[in-house]
Amino acid sequence: MHLAGRAYVLVLLGAVLGIIAIWSGGHSLAELWRIPVGLLLLGLALEGVFVRRTPIAARVEMPPRVFLGRPQPAAYVFSNRTARDLALEYAPATSAGFAAAGARLVGVRAAARAAHRGGARCAANR
Repeated sequence: MHLAGRAYVLVLLGAVLGIIAIWSGGHSLAELWRIPVGLLLLGLALEGVFVRRTPIAARVEMPPRVFLGRPQPAAYVFSNRTARDLALEYAPATSAGFAAAGARLVGVRAAARAAHRGGARCAANR
């Protein structure tokens, strides 16, 4: 469940109804803004529950034998065990003492995984 598009509509509707409730002196419109805001909060809470239950596994895949001081091939592997396709963004980073070869690990990247499949290989360092 991706709530972003609907959430903007509910925020806009809640803001407009809130402004109308302030400007109108009547009590008939004063409480109407609570409906879209309540729906927004309910949707965000449900989305949080569903996202928390998503079993995403991540690991770094490397050769079994590596040599110090030489560039080594490695890849991030993401696994999706859910019934739906998954799209995620990740930001690879290295520790302060390690340098990424050619600075190819800078920035946010995207990966997509089909439902109930193995891991998505995302090249990390070659």
